[in-house]
Amino acid sequence: MNHTPSTSTESDCTTLAGADLWSLCTRALASGDSARDLPPLQPREQHLAHLFSVLLSPTHPRAARNLADAAGELKEAPPEQRSALWIMQRYQITDLPWVRNNLVAILGEEDRSQDLRRRGVREPGVITIDMDLPAGRGLLAFFGCLEKRLGLARLQEQGKLEPVSAFISGGLIAHLYTGVHPCYVVEAQISAGIPCPGDVVVELIDAKGVPQLVYLDHWSPSARGLWHPEAFDRCLPIFGAVRGFDLEVPRPIDLAVNMCTSLTQSEGLWISAMARAGLYGVEDFRAHAAQALLESAADESSLQVYESHVELAARLIALTARPTAQALAMNSGMFARRNTG
Repeated sequence: MNHTPSTSTESDCTTLAGADLWSLCTRALASGDSARDLPPLQPREQHLAHLFSVLLSPTHPRAARNLADAAGELKEAPPEQRSALWIMQRYQITDLPWVRNNLVAILGEEDRSQDLRRRGVREPGVITIDMDLPAGRGLLAFFGCLEKRLGLARLQEQGKLEPVSAFISGGLIAHLYTGVHPCYVVEAQISAGIPCPGDVVVELIDAKGVPQLVYLDHWSPSARGLWHPEAFDRCLPIFGAVRGFDLEVPRPIDLAVNMCTSLTQSEGLWISAMARAGLYGVEDFRAHAAQALLESAADESSLQVYESHVELAARLIALTARPTAQALAMNSGMFARRNTG
């Protein structure tokens, strides 16, 4: 991986070289005896380690603790020199999101939980969605920007607006279920009457250091198409994610059935990836898809297309699904939001 930052302001480029980020991330990942084997930090590095520990504490608590320990001598400095604002001004750091995105990207290359996810290790009986993937953080940032634009939280506090629901589906959610085939397009149905500006875009740096844009697709098939009749009643909440919004996602098997609406090459990959992760089996999928076709209000020609897509998807699942006794339990069981770090 190239650890040189991809984008930044000019001052950040001269102040925080990729080597700085990599050196301090190595420190962040160290623990136990290995932490004592690392060379001591210089005063400048202590300041940066302290700032980075603050940035990482919500999502990577272990790394944040190690950085805070590495900056231990800073505890003797005057209080004003331990503040994040003083450090930012002292070292001309003007773009904290850029710094955090690069830190997380580097940490993500070594993070154990991401390695487990890449090898397909899952918690038995629990459907997990990884909001610490770059796409997950981008999704939350997108709805945070949308909330600020619309002022939803303020209106709700004044009693002028009920909580706004957003049902999110598509490849981005499949990626968060599996950790593979990244997607940054937000496919969502938002409560009726809520305007959705088309110019809300979030920039991020992915796990490979490549800049990406997170934006809303107003014309995605997930807003209509093939759904199991109970899909919206049994969707899964992302608790406490964004003020002003109640975010919900479909269960993996319902998402796979909906992807048969158009079944692009990418959707075939996501359907296979969720099956390979043990989130459903081919028989479950066929049963859910048959019920969705039976209840669909689509015209005859569309139904024929959907049926052909379902059959193709079922063959893909049969080729890739791992035999697992957990598939049914996972689609009717618990849901957990995984926080890594």
